[in-house]
Amino acid sequence: MKKILNKEALLYGTALSILMTVHGTAYTQAEDNVIRLEEIVVTARKRAESLQDVPASVQAYAGAAVQKEGYVDIGAMAASIPNFAYGSPPGASDVLIMRGLGTVGSGPHFEPAVGQVYNGFFASRSRLGRTAFVDLAQIEILRGPQGAVIGKNTSLGVINITWNKPTENFEASFLGSYDFEDNEGFEVEAVISGPLTDKIRGRFAVNYKDKDGFVNNTETGRQSPESEDITTRVLFEVDISENLLAEVFWQHTNFDRQGKGRELSFCNNSAAVLAAFGDDCTANGTNVVRNFFNGEEIGEPFDLNADMAGLTLTWDLGDVTVTSLTGYQSSDISDTFSSDLSPGDLRTINNIENYEQFSQEIRVASDGSGRFNYIAGIFFLDNDIEFTQDADFRNAPPGFFLKPLRRHQSATIDTQNISVFGEVEYDLTNQFKIAAGIRYTDEKRDGTAAQTNFDIYTFDNEGAKCGGPAFLRCNDAAGEINETAVSWNVNAQWRPTDDTLFYATVATGFKSGGFNVLSGLSNTILDQVFTFKDEQSINYEIGGKHDLFENRFRFNWSIFRTEVTDLQVSSNDPTVIAQTVNNAGEARSQGVEIEAKWAVSYELNLGLSAAFLDAEYTSFIGSPCFGGQTAAEGCVAKTQDLTGATPTRAPDYQFTFDADYTVQVTEDYDLTFAGKWFFVDSQSLSVDNDPQGLQDSYHKINASLTYGPNDGKWYISLVARNLTDEITSTFIGGTTAVNGPRGGGGRYSFTEEGRTIAIKFKYNFN
Repeated sequence: MKKILNKEALLYGTALSILMTVHGTAYTQAEDNVIRLEEIVVTARKRAESLQDVPASVQAYAGAAVQKEGYVDIGAMAASIPNFAYGSPPGASDVLIMRGLGTVGSGPHFEPAVGQVYNGFFASRSRLGRTAFVDLAQIEILRGPQGAVIGKNTSLGVINITWNKPTENFEASFLGSYDFEDNEGFEVEAVISGPLTDKIRGRFAVNYKDKDGFVNNTETGRQSPESEDITTRVLFEVDISENLLAEVFWQHTNFDRQGKGRELSFCNNSAAVLAAFGDDCTANGTNVVRNFFNGEEIGEPFDLNADMAGLTLTWDLGDVTVTSLTGYQSSDISDTFSSDLSPGDLRTINNIENYEQFSQEIRVASDGSGRFNYIAGIFFLDNDIEFTQDADFRNAPPGFFLKPLRRHQSATIDTQNISVFGEVEYDLTNQFKIAAGIRYTDEKRDGTAAQTNFDIYTFDNEGAKCGGPAFLRCNDAAGEINETAVSWNVNAQWRPTDDTLFYATVATGFKSGGFNVLSGLSNTILDQVFTFKDEQSINYEIGGKHDLFENRFRFNWSIFRTEVTDLQVSSNDPTVIAQTVNNAGEARSQGVEIEAKWAVSYELNLGLSAAFLDAEYTSFIGSPCFGGQTAAEGCVAKTQDLTGATPTRAPDYQFTFDADYTVQVTEDYDLTFAGKWFFVDSQSLSVDNDPQGLQDSYHKINASLTYGPNDGKWYISLVARNLTDEITSTFIGGTTAVNGPRGGGGRYSFTEEGRTIAIKFKYNFN
């Protein structure tokens, strides 16, 4: 019955697809007084091009619209983007999923298969996605492999984020916001932009947030995660000569957070847990977590300090443009949390990651005016990761060891990547075009890992404890990976009219292998499984892009099938807090995506984006069992066969409706009503497909009311997200701190914010 209702909901949504809006896209009024949708220009494919000319499934979101809705990072808005998911588990990696597939698991050993690009510079570490949307120009979501042109580890898609540029004239703005209910607190953002000399323009932006969280800790009386975040950015453009432009930027981000939006969502013996810990084992926005480290209660602090810097040189040589991008990134992350989610001093994890990256890209591209066009370049990347984890076990299972113990693990991963790439495009006729791209990659990675165990709090080598079960044995390992790979794409485009494009594409992707640095295994076993190999993908896609009714109505669609081999999946064994990496699976996803927009009138914009998805593991024999799984439930020798199962974060249906209506209150002042309704079908949020890791389908509604002058000088708005106060999760994992009759412990979930209401004010000084 539920699936039938879901199908009816999608059909209802499709029936309403004639009532469409844009994701922050405005209309324009031509001299002939005709309303038209504004052209959207995207840059993710390393050239400025109209969205309607890109032969791929792409969604673009204007920065001003994202800011008005109150989204602070890509994770906050992910659920409203069909066929995209973002999760923030505890550990060292965030989870990015495109079309139901992605790099699943947490740990320093993984890089995402969905790449992130900031102002043209690729970022290897997924957690940089948490950096704030500050002075944002646009977000572009590209689905499917993008490795041939965009590069490393984009085998399933790309998130491209661009920032506003310095302006020719003086501009300044101030944004102030205060949130009520969940995430109570304030945000301020200030921007100054303009010319410094006749050849130099600059832009400065700073954003500061101080907010409580949305999960109520009934033990401490505090909300989590509390956050105090600040991001500062400076960006300069310099006209070195008439045809040479330099752009240089530096961004610093500091996140100081306390507590996690995490709670027990299932316990095998909930009555016993309630009596012992006071936790109701229900995902309802409450927890009882206290956390201790070195004998002191410290809560669950998360600190991130990150820097990005880049120099882009652009030579305009007429029909050819040469571009050089020199980039630097670094981040220091400290993440301490309770692995048992109880108020007791039982188990604690302390992760510290230091990351540094240098990159250089040089490319040459034609101007796109001729029948034959091309882009070609070379890319170099060098990054280093140093990672340590201290896992404190104070409530050890009987027989593991005689007294409380700390397991200290350390790891290093050094990567050098060099690749050459190119894409050519040829107009066979005025209506028919073909294109092909290729990237050759040579990558070398060196990894080390070591583990030593100590009497808790002493941290003395002489106190090392190396006996007993494998996960407590001291070990060390080192490995080297040398990989070469070729990623390619071919596509054909047919434009029967100026306003209609049909395309067919085949594209492949490559994601590098890595090291299982948090295995907790003995030396003998670790030597055999320390490295895991690369992952490959191929995507088949047909689609169309249509501007209709004198560009008042836009309809884009795609039909796709993606296949992944040597799928990289990591799962955590909560009993011993160790990672198991599986690299032998295969998966595929297929489906339909649509996006439509309609400028109904000067006052009304309406719209829809939707997706139908069918995803499954086509082969996944060695998946770890979930906690408490029995032989009757498919657990044999601690593994299960998930062949034919649906991967995590792969809902069958998703859709999002937007609408905005503007009333002219006076000749100079407008009142705008805006709303967003999105639906996400049921999905598993658990890596091991535990039935208790299921997120039920849900609807959410956002709305806003904005008043201000129609010249854009200022506005004041009332913004509400999740009006119906739905309690939903982004990640579900296992914990054995709460044992029950099945012996598998319980499940915890990362809860999303509930109902949030904010008042915003923005003033533009230009």
